[in-house]
Amino acid sequence: MTLSHLRSMPNLRKARIPTPVPPVPPVDPEINVVTLPLGDGTEINPYIIRYFGNLRWVSENSDSWDKYLLQVRSIDAVYSEQLDGGAGFTPIGDASAKFTGHYNGAEYSTSNLYINRPSEEYIGLFGYCYGADLDNVILEDCNIIGLNYVGGLAGRTANYTKIDNCSTSGSITATYTGDNFSGVGGLIGVSNNTTINKCFSKCDVSGYRSVGGLIGYESTTTVNDSYSIGSISGYSQVGGFTGYVSSDSSVNKCYCVGVVTGTHSSHIYEGGFAGYTNGTPCVNCYYDSTISGRTDTNAGSIPKTTAQMKEFSTFTGWDFATIWTLNPLLNSGYPYLGGGQEYSEVEGDILDVAPEGGVGELEYYEVEGDILDVESAGGIGELEYYEVEGDILDVAPESLVEIV
Repeated sequence: MTLSHLRSMPNLRKARIPTPVPPVPPVDPEINVVTLPLGDGTEINPYIIRYFGNLRWVSENSDSWDKYLLQVRSIDAVYSEQLDGGAGFTPIGDASAKFTGHYNGAEYSTSNLYINRPSEEYIGLFGYCYGADLDNVILEDCNIIGLNYVGGLAGRTANYTKIDNCSTSGSITATYTGDNFSGVGGLIGVSNNTTINKCFSKCDVSGYRSVGGLIGYESTTTVNDSYSIGSISGYSQVGGFTGYVSSDSSVNKCYCVGVVTGTHSSHIYEGGFAGYTNGTPCVNCYYDSTISGRTDTNAGSIPKTTAQMKEFSTFTGWDFATIWTLNPLLNSGYPYLGGGQEYSEVEGDILDVAPEGGVGELEYYEVEGDILDVESAGGIGELEYYEVEGDILDVAPESLVEIV
């Protein structure tokens, strides 16, 4: 059902706008079959990642790991579970041939990525990034298992890798149980000499040592305006946001929410935000002490109650004008990156939404073609409808600010 059916609904009260079901296209062999992408991998003519088959081609052709790549549509990687005898997707980049290129996800999602390689290191969508650029990459509902250096986005990053506006959700697991160097995180397993800006993870993460909601182990790494939400469990160096953070790292204006479980008999090196550090590299960083059940100030982090974590006044020095938004209807009331509108339900003729900066209601009148004609508190406006995905009404209002 599309939005144009709203007018014909006999009772809109408390109705959910369903996800429209597009017509089934003819089977395209490029969707799953390894297929050379369009483009030549240069900055002006990047490889075009349109299908999962294109992504497979990149993962299986290391000659492309120093190239420019641009994703141009959302990709369902559910087929990855059938690959390599059940081992799933092959990560892009490894210890012998690192990914040094540029990948721009263009804010399109890659969903249902499956990797089950419990005896292999450097596991994630990207296995090992070295001087790489990762921008606007969205991983949804991933299921990733590896031995060591395991993360949703990347197993390991180094040599001034830059990561901007990337996110993950799903489950991340590392199977390593030894005393050697290790790390597993919702976004990155181990980061060295890396800069991370405006990223988040909503993954449940489990491992043994250096286990974190966003990053497992970080050294000489700068993290700005990022967060993690999820349950974290491990043996030692276990933290809601980062398992281990070195004193030469910098973590600014970040937060985390989730239960943190450590299984060491002495419960050493566990924390609501950071598991272990040899300094206080965290500035204006907070965690939900109610959820985590912890009150430590490891690495300079600040515990706050659930109620406090949903108040503007808690977040000293944070930019709520251009970077962060706080809205009781979005992200369970916790701060989130960017602005947007997520509809919750239709009451009568009222489409209840959460606009940037606050709660609002848009009164629906009619749908003409692709135009949802509405009246907001500020007057009459038109929202051009693109698609409904889950609970998200993706539109472009007259101001040309995308609502996500």
